[in-house]
Amino acid sequence: MRNQTLLTACAVLAFAAAALPSANARAQARLPTHVACVGDSITAGYAASSSSKSYPSVLQGLFGASVQVRNFGHSGATLLSVGDLPYINQTEYTAATNFVAGAGANGSTVDVIIMLGTNDSKSYNWSPQAGSTRAQQFMTDLAAMVDHFTNTVPRPVVYLALPPAIYTNSFGIVESVTANEIGPIIRQVAMQKGMPIIDVHTPTTGHPDYFSDGVHPTGDNAGGEPTEENLKSSGHLLRGMLSVRKIAEVKAKVLDAGAAKKK
Repeated sequence: MRNQTLLTACAVLAFAAAALPSANARAQARLPTHVACVGDSITAGYAASSSSKSYPSVLQGLFGASVQVRNFGHSGATLLSVGDLPYINQTEYTAATNFVAGAGANGSTVDVIIMLGTNDSKSYNWSPQAGSTRAQQFMTDLAAMVDHFTNTVPRPVVYLALPPAIYTNSFGIVESVTANEIGPIIRQVAMQKGMPIIDVHTPTTGHPDYFSDGVHPTGDNAGGEPTEENLKSSGHLLRGMLSVRKIAEVKAKVLDAGAAKKK
């Protein structure tokens, strides 16, 4: 499994190196100008040694000063509107919406990255009554959140991230639920809505060493260069590189399609 993860990291590095730093205009056009990071404590940076070690901060460093990355993570938040702490009821949800709309007013290119579902796996959120789950509610709420952001001018690209693997923890978060029930729903909604997926789960499977407490990624070397060694010791850096790779891939496809239509 370690070799598989290293291969994934190498692929991320190779793709990003080829797609992002290029000086030609076409490569530059792949970059968004604004990125909103929507999520829970894993996005907010809980357990990170400093705010500069959080996932949005790492993503900002990878993109550089030409892109504005904002952290709209709220610790403990659920995607479920009926969960114990619904994200849609938090100030970060409103702030993320305003950030997207404000960027759109200036003609900017905006991306939204949503990674929620980890806290939804807690038994009192996912299956408060024996023999049933809130799977259908989760699907409905996720589709609604995607629609909310895609219908906000400038109609950003919304990326749905699969939450990372979960290990022994004291938060009541359950890997079998996030991996086998919530993950497939995220994939299904992404397919239905035509949204790209950032898979954070696969590269973190089999690696409890990537996490400080079984849930929250390590922050060691988060602000360092994206070398293989640093990727292994920073879950936030690995997630950042996976995001850069997917964003570059999607922008390239959009530009390729546009160029083909003009011929």
